[in-house]
Amino acid sequence: MFSVVKSLREFDKIDLAGVLDSVVALPPPGGVVDYRETCFLATYYRTAGLVESFLRLDSAPHFQAAANIARSLFELAVDIKLADRIPGGFLRMVFFVDIEKLHRARKMIEFANAHSDRGIDVSQQAEFVKKNEARIENNRKILWPAPTSGKPRVLKHWSELHISKRVELLGEPFDAMYKFEYPRLSWYVHDGLTGVVNLPAEYFPTVHGYAIALVMRCYTQILECVIRAMKIDRAMEKVHKVLQFATLLPFCKNPEDEERLRSGLLG
Repeated sequence: MFSVVKSLREFDKIDLAGVLDSVVALPPPGGVVDYRETCFLATYYRTAGLVESFLRLDSAPHFQAAANIARSLFELAVDIKLADRIPGGFLRMVFFVDIEKLHRARKMIEFANAHSDRGIDVSQQAEFVKKNEARIENNRKILWPAPTSGKPRVLKHWSELHISKRVELLGEPFDAMYKFEYPRLSWYVHDGLTGVVNLPAEYFPTVHGYAIALVMRCYTQILECVIRAMKIDRAMEKVHKVLQFATLLPFCKNPEDEERLRSGLLG
């Protein structure tokens, strides 16, 4: 399975990365930002960085770090799939970035003011708030209007949905992945000793395997989304078949198997 992730990454670098890099290099048509494209490209580059890191975690002692990356890729896959299902989803994804920055800047300033004796420098945060607060709050009111009570919503995610509700909305395969794979790996992300105490040594390579399996599935989901969203399949008619070939290639035992697979999928 680890070889499958390596093979998928090679497919990505050979068949997708160059195309997407050229898209990033182009100025937006008419100077107008395409928020949908921005979301797909940003998710793609985050994914590529995570997978590059994951490929360094090539043995069982790395099971905890592997679990962290697998969970992150699951959440990215859910996000990019969900954006089409939520009204204004792509706008919300992009503008939520500013809301998070403003929220964190305010928290840092609040802490510094409450502990003035520590001499914490929050001048950059204060400058950010001063220049951007009005704009960000105005966008917040438009994209996340307050309920009839008038009290602003507490935003923890751009969709306003807990991860359980996000996967419920998406359905297969994310609902099952969330119920069975995601929580098992969460033990290695959060504090506590669940998942490490009173277990035989052979269990930990299995955890590493769980992480690899989730990375493989989520990476594939994200790549397929990007291929469709960026219309790469229109320029490369068989790109989905090439992706399938990259997934199955590591299971070939000899050059003859590889050639049979290649001709069967790609002709």
